[in-house]
Amino acid sequence: MFDLLIQNGILSLPGEIICQDLGIRRGKIAAIGRFDEKDAETVVNAYGKVVLPGGVDAHTHMDLDLGFVRTADDFGSGTKAALAGGVTTIIDHIAFGLPGSDPGSRLAHYRRISQGKCYVDYSFHGVLQHGDAHMEEELPRLIREGYPSFKAYTTYDHRLDKEELAAALDSIRRAGGITAVHCEDHEQIQRLRDGFGESGLTAPFYHALSRPPQSESQAVEKVLALARQAGDAPVYLVHISAAPSVAAIQNARRAGQKNIFAETCPQYLLLDRSLYLRPEGLNYIMAPPLRQPEDQQALWRALAAGDIQAVATDHCAFTREQKKRLGEKDFRNCPGGVGGVEERMRLLYTYGVQQKRLTLEQYTDVCCANPARLFGLYPQKGALQIDSDADVLILDVNAKSRIGEKDGHGAGDFNAYQGLQLGCAVDTVILGGRIAYRQGEILAAPGWGRECKRHCRPDLWPGRSV
Repeated sequence: MFDLLIQNGILSLPGEIICQDLGIRRGKIAAIGRFDEKDAETVVNAYGKVVLPGGVDAHTHMDLDLGFVRTADDFGSGTKAALAGGVTTIIDHIAFGLPGSDPGSRLAHYRRISQGKCYVDYSFHGVLQHGDAHMEEELPRLIREGYPSFKAYTTYDHRLDKEELAAALDSIRRAGGITAVHCEDHEQIQRLRDGFGESGLTAPFYHALSRPPQSESQAVEKVLALARQAGDAPVYLVHISAAPSVAAIQNARRAGQKNIFAETCPQYLLLDRSLYLRPEGLNYIMAPPLRQPEDQQALWRALAAGDIQAVATDHCAFTREQKKRLGEKDFRNCPGGVGGVEERMRLLYTYGVQQKRLTLEQYTDVCCANPARLFGLYPQKGALQIDSDADVLILDVNAKSRIGEKDGHGAGDFNAYQGLQLGCAVDTVILGGRIAYRQGEILAAPGWGRECKRHCRPDLWPGRSV
């Protein structure tokens, strides 16, 4: 007897697409085949709908405190939005702490502020804000405890210098983890920002000009060179936005470098920098900034070719008031970020699968399986297979709608994707075998989500041997 039976759906399984039933028992996927509805306590008819693993968003910023402003979404509202969007697991990139903060104390802080609030399962990437003894002592311990990924920055106040980043890459490699890196050239950006400010060019469009594509691609090249020197240390390049960055990744792989992984985000696939010229342009400020249509095309090609392995959101929602109050007179003071955790699965299906840029298998990989593989959650997450967690998204691929200005379950009041057409809708979301969302109604409650401890499995990393 199944606790829950999903019947008649189009199942996106590892390596195949089939029309079968999915039987769930005690929070796990128990069987795949054809079953009688009498075999289950609860039956969901998914006829004509696509049945996927719950989405895994490996890049969110919930309850991000920048010191001068805090994101609109905490772990409650942010994961509620994730659930409504078909995402059943997030991995959050945590904020810098006070000077001298170590990765362990930051993880402990985030575990406290998220406790009992999450609607979906969750984990955390550690953050590196300086280089010292923790590279050799604390990082290996945290990796053993289930936090195998750490984020470093090449820009902002707590950026790592070349020597610190090299040490981090090497230490994390030896301990069995993976380093995520925000790649932008700090000195180049500061020169441009200062120059625009001194000339009185402080409108939102100059944000894009102050962070040109080469500021990203040159940082990507430097980071990849350091990773190569550190024994092909595993590196995950977050929010790739520019065509030259894609070329840098491809060139490094052609030269024989292994363990290079990259993500992009819906905003870089679907939005462009002309939005900064609109009256509400301030609301689109993010880093890296929106690019040109040719960059979008390069990113779509890279996704289809497997050169970019994941689509995450960099969900970092602020309100209109926060953006305006801080950045109206000068783009340099505007907090960067937009939401997206609720829109990602629908946007990628509509503009990827339905517009034939991605196959259904590729869509499942970049939104579900690959993030889980890379960060130590697979096959517990990211797959519909026996003994995997029963985290399931049922997508109605015949529903059509348009994203509204304030659509969504998050605390932000601005939707960066307003006006875009959608060719699908989230019908049902199942978390750990329980129906958590059904046809517009949130059935879960804060605390349904569990923290996931992770351990990287290089043998499962997508498309690369080590």
